[in-house]
Amino acid sequence: ATTIDGSATDTDETDLMALRDGEVDVEVRFGHGSYPGLRADLVTKVTYVPVCHPDLLTGAHPLTTPEELRFHTLIHDDTVLDRSERVSWADWFKAAAVSGIDASRGPHFSNSNLALEAAMDGLGVALAVDPLVGRDIAMGRLVMPFDVAMQSRYAYYLVSREDIAERPAVVRFREWLLASMQDDA
Repeated sequence: ATTIDGSATDTDETDLMALRDGEVDVEVRFGHGSYPGLRADLVTKVTYVPVCHPDLLTGAHPLTTPEELRFHTLIHDDTVLDRSERVSWADWFKAAAVSGIDASRGPHFSNSNLALEAAMDGLGVALAVDPLVGRDIAMGRLVMPFDVAMQSRYAYYLVSREDIAERPAVVRFREWLLASMQDDA
């Protein structure tokens, strides 16, 4: 199952077996939200934003414009295995109207936490899922150098089997989770 840290992907259908077999009652999944035979409630949509250590905003090549990313390491989060679904630096550069930067350079991580740790350690700039970086930005461990965000094709969903979706405990959990996400918005 996909955890809220984004360390697994929607493309691995074997993840759903535990849910379908009744080993797991509910789970939060990062994906499209289409799971035949299961109920999926949208928890939150996701955008990708560039983040880095605050020190990268100053120095020899301060990040004041997206074009200055040519002087910095691009950190890639390859958590979403299907490249056609993954928001990439090439996508972000297009949205930011930036050209002439090799969007493929830099280290690739298969776990979003590792990509964020690299950014927090000042090793470069990462494209991050916005719900995962809010606390780090608030605490000053990360900054968002530019206001260009990319809408993800994936979102977070609360998924349960249809036959238990209306059980009181599942309903209470779903209501609590959805309300707490609205409070954070």
